[in-house]
This record gives sequence, structure tokens and C-alpha cells, in this order.
Amino acid sequence: MNRRAPLGRLVASFLLTAFVVILVLMAGREFGLSGQFARDMVPGELIRGTTVGQTFIADATGVYRVDVLLATYARRNSGPIIFHLRSSPADIRDWVTLRIDAARVRDNAFQSFEFKPLPNAKGEPLYFYLEAPEAQPGNAITVWANSQDEYTAGQAVALLPLNQHMKDLAFRVYYQSDVRQKFRDVLNRMAADKPGLFGTRAWYLTLGLLHLALLFCLGWLLGVRPDEPTASSVAGGRGDSSAGETTVAEE
Repeated sequence: MNRRAPLGRLVASFLLTAFVVILVLMAGREFGLSGQFARDMVPGELIRGTTVGQTFIADATGVYRVDVLLATYARRNSGPIIFHLRSSPADIRDWVTLRIDAARVRDNAFQSFEFKPLPNAKGEPLYFYLEAPEAQPGNAITVWANSQDEYTAGQAVALLPLNQHMKDLAFRVYYQSDVRQKFRDVLNRMAADKPGLFGTRAWYLTLGLLHLALLFCLGWLLGVRPDEPTASSVAGGRGDSSAGETTVAEE
């Protein structure tokens, strides 16, 4: 018996099953982009005592990054810039708090604020804002904004003395759904409005595991090499050999 045959089958089974699992996981990770990109004004310097932000509606689950179009007045500024992400301007609890150095900000470029994907729901309202607690006039950044209300899903929110005529900031929101949440959503949709056992997530989870088990068995069978002897062929070969020996003996 070829000792390498079981190993080949095991490898083939593992690769086939892993390939299917990877395809499922990749399908479960959705990437998206939304926001408001028009800009025609800057509201003024973001100095100590002022904040500027934007409300928006999440187009998908798993918000994990917000880009804000910033400007430096063509100078190198210093001091911390703090990014906050909340449910609304009235909320006092941050979902995300990030801090960067103003010296990192590029002039007239989007600044990315990336974080772990949020467990937000599609269509949920959210709000982000920036503050610079140490910035002074002549050493501060600003944001690009739009004076036309082209983004109807939210609005700019600023604390004086920033210009109040802006309607929206120029920003981008990125989405990356969590695989586990996506998996739960799929199971919930499959079980929705089904009677009895067919209305439970456990039923479809069991079917999925059985499917993977069948894939493993298929990989095991595919791992058999054409020249590898099977049990029946070995038994048949032994029978032929015995017959040949009997014939010789009779002669």
C-alpha cells in the first residue's frame, strides 16, 4: 500500500474545503464608499474652543473609516487634532476617538481616520467632528466645505466662530461589514418566516456543516491517484496470481 496516498487525500480535502470557506469569507466582506465631495469654501481656522463636524446616514454596516478634506493654509501647523465619532450631536459618548498631529495634515487633501469596524446598522444616523484644543490663529488647520446643500442625508455642524454658511463638509465614509455579523444576517434571512425547525438558524448552520463535510469527502476522493490500487483491484490481482500458481502446479 502506498503510504503517501492518505496524505494526498488529506491535503486535497483540506485545500478544497479551505477554498470554499475563503470564498464565503470574501463574499461576506463588503466594501463601500459614500459621502459628499463638493466643496467651494473653507469656514475658517479650527482653533481652540471651536469644533466642526458632519452628520450623515450610514449606507451600510461596518463603518471603519472616515476621510475629511482638510487644508493647512500652505503652512506647517502643530498641535493635536482630535476626531470624534458619535451617534448624533446631542450624544455625549464617543464610539471612536482618534488623535493625530496637525503636522501630518497635507494641504488640500483628504485625511483618513481609520478604526475597527463599527456594529452600526444600515441607515443609522452618525456624526463626526474635529477639534484642535491647542490651536491658535496662525497655527491651525481648516476643513473644506460646500455652501450648497447637495448632501440631503446630513449637514455640517460647527461651533462658533466658524462660518455658519456652510451646508456640508467634504468627506468620505468607508464600510467593511464584519464577517460574523454578515454570517448571522444570512442565517436570519434564511430562517425568516419559516415554520418549525426550518425557522431556526441552527438548522441552516447544521446544513452548512454537512456541506463542508461532503466537500471534505469529495476532496478525499479526488486525492486518489489514477495508478493507486484500490481494495477491489488488489483482491482481484491476488486472485489472478493464485490461479496462475495453481495452473503451474497442475502442470
